[in-house]
Amino acid sequence: MYFIARWYRGPLLGKLIADLRRDTNQSLLATALTAASLRRLGVPVKIPRNIDPVAEPFCVEGKDKFGSSQELVAALILEAQSFPKPAKTKPVKLDRFNGIDVERIVGAKNLREIAGLPALAAKLANARITSTVLDDIYIYTTYGWIAYMIYDQFLDEGGDPTLLPVANRAQREMNRYFLSKLPGLADALLDRVDSANLWEANHCRCKPDALVGDIVLPDYGDLMPLADRSIGHALAVLAVLVEAGFAIDSPKVNQTITFFEHYLIARQLNDDAHDWQEDLDHGQINSVGTELLKGVDPNKRLDDPVLRKEMAERFWNQYILVVCQRILNELNLARDTHNGALEPLLAPVERAARKALDEHKKASNSWRHTAKQCNTLRHACRLRVPLMYYIVSHTQSDTPRPCCTYTLKYGMLRPQ
Repeated sequence: MYFIARWYRGPLLGKLIADLRRDTNQSLLATALTAASLRRLGVPVKIPRNIDPVAEPFCVEGKDKFGSSQELVAALILEAQSFPKPAKTKPVKLDRFNGIDVERIVGAKNLREIAGLPALAAKLANARITSTVLDDIYIYTTYGWIAYMIYDQFLDEGGDPTLLPVANRAQREMNRYFLSKLPGLADALLDRVDSANLWEANHCRCKPDALVGDIVLPDYGDLMPLADRSIGHALAVLAVLVEAGFAIDSPKVNQTITFFEHYLIARQLNDDAHDWQEDLDHGQINSVGTELLKGVDPNKRLDDPVLRKEMAERFWNQYILVVCQRILNELNLARDTHNGALEPLLAPVERAARKALDEHKKASNSWRHTAKQCNTLRHACRLRVPLMYYIVSHTQSDTPRPCCTYTLKYGMLRPQ
């Protein structure tokens, strides 16, 4: 895998990264090879310092011959250590608004991603960009995120009025930089953001206790609205490409926009799968909630506990498989557009989707095992009691009875 990682950037890159991460119990040589491979692919990994290398088999011939040396192991360790460390979050201040907590507004996870974007873009462009330019792109990208996150709270009807001047100033700073850096293109992308927000406000809102039959479900179509509302996230990478000499209408720039469309759809689907219940509580119908509301009893109200129970069961038993597969498909389409430089953006979303699939598989196996052992489950099935809501005691009782409490978390049932 070490040699494959040096050149492969195809659609199975995510699987290669997952396989490299899987084996944690390794020799010193294997650890160095794995670390070098992951860092070459842009994946952050810790590497021990002050290591005393010893000769270990690098290649094996037959049963009793192998090639290696202490110097070879030392060279491979140095190679792994030579790759640059992942970018750290840099301090960003709005000079005219002292005391503003940027991390609270934007989120620590988002700030880490923003901090690493310019360096990833330079790798994508295969060009040396001055640190001054990269720092500027990082700072003005952060301005954009500050404005985006504050405005998003207002769109969700939970905004803090005292932060509105901060959002307006941040938006002006971001516009001033990117509109001059990407003439025409930045304007077009920001128009997509505004149009998506307007569409969402007009089509994805209802009263939290609305009658289901009165709700006109939004048509997400090819899911492009999910990408449009966040397509401004691509500005940082596009600015680096233009700085490296690529024309605004070049194939490289167009491919990068396509990458972000698929990546942002996958990321938003992941968020929607976690948030659909909470969004419905606030009268917001996201892409997952839309699918779960199709075909339900139109005479029930949106906040009806029985309806929510039915939707949760349908999500966990059926739709989670659909949405996770769609996420993985979108990630693969994103990978088809670039050389692997932006893989660190995709990896966390893929891990979340695969983890959900693994949890679903384990839960399904557990329920099947329980069904074989519990005689009273046959009675539960006759009563049409959803097995996911009950743990039936191992007795000969004619009535199933719950023996632990369940809570809804991320739209899935988990025992407390």
